[in-house]
Amino acid sequence: MEDVELPDIPDMPSVQAADAFASVVTRDILRALPLLPNAFDFDHLGWEFFTQVSQLRFTHSLVCAVKLGTAELHQAVNQAAHAGNKHPTGPSKEAFVSVAELCSSIVPSVRYGVNVSVELRKLLRRLDEQRSLREAQLRQVFLLQDLDNFQEVSLDRPLFPSNQQQFSTNEVLSRVQSMIENLRNNPLVSDYWTDWYTGFVEGSPLDRELQRRVALIDDTIWNAGPEAVAAEIEKIREEYQRTVTPPPQRFPELEPNSTKRLITNAATISPALSGLSFQIENAQAQFHQFGYNQIPDTFLPLVELPALLNNISSKLDTPAPNTDVEDALRAEVGLLNAKVIALEAALEEALRNKATSFKGTLKEHVAKSLGDWKLYAAIVSGLFLLSGDDLTLKERGENLLKKREQLFGDVDPSPAAQSLFAKVQHAKDSKKDRRNWTGG
Repeated sequence: MEDVELPDIPDMPSVQAADAFASVVTRDILRALPLLPNAFDFDHLGWEFFTQVSQLRFTHSLVCAVKLGTAELHQAVNQAAHAGNKHPTGPSKEAFVSVAELCSSIVPSVRYGVNVSVELRKLLRRLDEQRSLREAQLRQVFLLQDLDNFQEVSLDRPLFPSNQQQFSTNEVLSRVQSMIENLRNNPLVSDYWTDWYTGFVEGSPLDRELQRRVALIDDTIWNAGPEAVAAEIEKIREEYQRTVTPPPQRFPELEPNSTKRLITNAATISPALSGLSFQIENAQAQFHQFGYNQIPDTFLPLVELPALLNNISSKLDTPAPNTDVEDALRAEVGLLNAKVIALEAALEEALRNKATSFKGTLKEHVAKSLGDWKLYAAIVSGLFLLSGDDLTLKERGENLLKKREQLFGDVDPSPAAQSLFAKVQHAKDSKKDRRNWTGG
């Protein structure tokens, strides 16, 4: 048989070439999964389904070992290969053996010693010998594409480039979709596998640490059956999510000392906050109706307020608030205060650049939407409800309205501004009088 022609491979440092070669082979192995006969279709496969699951496990372990290369992952690959060899023969078994043979050339412990050109030629020859099989033809199409882009190939690039022959792409993606649906519809199989494979198809693999943890699931769990494996994977995902999701940011200095007043007056405060959230969302919608797609940077803190207001309202609606709810409520009020401070700073920045910030038609449209005086009067009223005796929060509301007037009062003055300023001044005077009376 004639030697298979190899596309021109650019000169590269040996380590870089070996890594690119490992990516090429791993991508070819990943493409083999949806091309398995009746890929993961339990109704058609019967017991051969478990052979395919073994190949899925093996491929998963192999991908992790190629990227991370730790000794424990090499052991996981060996265990997965050993488990796959226990299953009966059949088309899926033959494909498993084919993949297992490729594994020996790309695990990190040996791949830096391989002759890349020789090994790539072996891979092409292997597919060429199977050219009567449609699956081999399809794999070869995409393999050649990877070889044409050898320097750039990686597991972070889409597995089936759309610029290939359309008939090949359509046929393969149809089989990919069938495989994913078969896995998703099987109650014995964790959703992790569909997420894992879809990540490679789209060129956005799951986080390597999550993959590593799944690859290290012990043989005893695998031997207990797919339901045990699925339960273990869900446990791993939950633990992983807890470790990678940072706790929500808090601003203790902006949180109320007590939520008792808020909870006592929840029947009044909760609907008021929901109404304020609705007003802000309406103002945003009005701005977009004027024909603008992007919210000006000045008002980005404003459009984040509805979510916080709704969170506070929801917690106030809790039938029997407990310590956890009260702590979460304090945190939400602190976040709201932080956003109000950010909005105040953004308006101050716009004032410093008043000549260029908002001009002409844009200024008129903002004044009737995101800068509407009625909206800021509502925000001040909402802050009054939340603040109780917190004079700082009242003053913050006053500052918002003052800055709004300085920016847009010339095109849309607020008739309520003076009345609201007087309220704050009255609160200041009352607090001062109490201090004088008590000698504080």
